[in-house]
Amino acid sequence: MLVPGLAEARVAVATADGRLFYELVGELKRRGISFIVRCPGEPLPFTVKAALTSEAEASKVKGLARPDLKVVTCRAGEVGLAVAEALLAAYGLPPEAHETLTIGIDPGEIMGYAAVVGGIVVDKGSYSSVERLLEAIERSVREWKPRRLKVKVGGRPNGGGIAQQLKSFLDKLSARFDLRVELQFVDEAGTTVRARRLGAKHKEADEASAIEIALRGQEG
Repeated sequence: MLVPGLAEARVAVATADGRLFYELVGELKRRGISFIVRCPGEPLPFTVKAALTSEAEASKVKGLARPDLKVVTCRAGEVGLAVAEALLAAYGLPPEAHETLTIGIDPGEIMGYAAVVGGIVVDKGSYSSVERLLEAIERSVREWKPRRLKVKVGGRPNGGGIAQQLKSFLDKLSARFDLRVELQFVDEAGTTVRARRLGAKHKEADEASAIEIALRGQEG
């Protein structure tokens, strides 16, 4: 997991609100996003392209804002949407980039999950139940509001036993959010092996495999 303070971090958390700080840091760590922490009004490195703060502290952060810095405000309990907005700015993705959301799933006893927007990994995780996996997909759809959802599952069409549940869930999701949904089964040969050769732990290997599955054949 990437940790706070890396020189290449593109996102900053700038708030003295304890609860909001805790939620923002937790959400960024969960997604594996590199970030730095600054006090509101404290100068930000030029590598930072998006700053997350509270509505009450926004003026302090905006007072230092450069033309290329996006200041995103949010409240505790609403950090998911704010982080998604910050990531669009941090990686220079145009607003239309999130029209297509690609999900990669590495099936197994522990299922790896990755969400990709514009070629950028915006979320990842590992889940021991199909229910938690489906919750993650719906969360990503709610955050990014895509018009097109591509779900790629590693392996054959049995998808490790989750294919029917996925199809039923995606049909309902398509109707509820007016989505064009595409479900694919892709060759996952070598993904987990490669991740483990790079020294990834089991959880990280599942997530790394899901990322590779999501990015295979990415054509937009």
